[in-house]
Amino acid sequence: MILRSVSETLKLRIYNTIALALSAVFFIILSFMPQSQPTLCMIILVLTEGFIGFNTAGFNKCGTLHARQHAHFIMVMIVNIQSVCILIEPFIVNTILTDNTSQQWAIVFWVHAVLLIAASIMFLFVADSRPAIWTASLPQLQPEYTIEKADYGKDFSDRRPVMVDDVLTSIPEKM
Repeated sequence: MILRSVSETLKLRIYNTIALALSAVFFIILSFMPQSQPTLCMIILVLTEGFIGFNTAGFNKCGTLHARQHAHFIMVMIVNIQSVCILIEPFIVNTILTDNTSQQWAIVFWVHAVLLIAASIMFLFVADSRPAIWTASLPQLQPEYTIEKADYGKDFSDRRPVMVDDVLTSIPEKM
């Protein structure tokens, strides 16, 4: 397949462009549709929303790949932002739809299309499937327990450090 030979970042860009740019195109087409063809309008609206589904292979996957072990946090933030948008959008749309005419709906569709195209263009520049620098694991530090000098005056500085594993292996097993 063609997609097996391209980089993961390019795949993210392709899927996100399908999701956002094609949905924008269908919103623009929908803005010119006459009210006399409600079935065709519904088909175009379903296609618009259907293509948005490609975003799971676009920016959602990008967040997962870039954040690696912190992907759960990134996905929660994406869902939170989407939830806020879902709550705010009706208020914005209602300010445009004062008379609920097809011309006002065309403005709503164009605003959506412009925002989708802008987001698609921005994603092309910022998409990255490589792990973020903040996902790098810190080296595991093993604490060393050493005996250097005892309070009673003996000097133990010539002895090697005592490791936890040494102490544990020297303890006899109980029967």
